This record gives sequence, structure tokens and C-alpha cells, in this order.
Amino acid sequence: MEFTVQVFEETVKYKVVLEGNTANFFQINEEDQTETCVCTQPWKPNPDGTTSDWTSAEEAVEWFQSRF
Repeated sequence: MEFTVQVFEETVKYKVVLEGNTANFFQINEEDQTETCVCTQPWKPNPDGTTSDWTSAEEAVEWFQSRF
């Protein structure tokens, strides 16, 4: 699933791939379409400090975008 994140004045394109319960995030270079893994998150961090399984790619994207 591809998505974008606004980083200062720049819009950056990313892709998330769920492999089992691990969310892998890739930054996509728009010039040559290469992908670089920038984050591997093996669980969903919960607000109370516990962890749980990701329920969807959308949930993982929401978490990733909240980091910016």
C-alpha cells in the first residue's frame, strides 16, 4: 500500500508491506522508483505501553504517519 507523508515542505512517498505481523516501510524514490526500507516494526505499539498485532496495513500507515 503506497502513501505519502508531508516532511517540512516536501511530500515523501512510502509503501508499507505487512509480512506476517511485521510492518515494513519503504521510501520510494520517485525519480527511479527504487525502494529503501526505512523502518521495520514487528508489532503495534499501544498507548498503554503494551504491544499487539497489526490488524491492517491502514493501521500501520496511521502509526507511521503519526511519527512525523
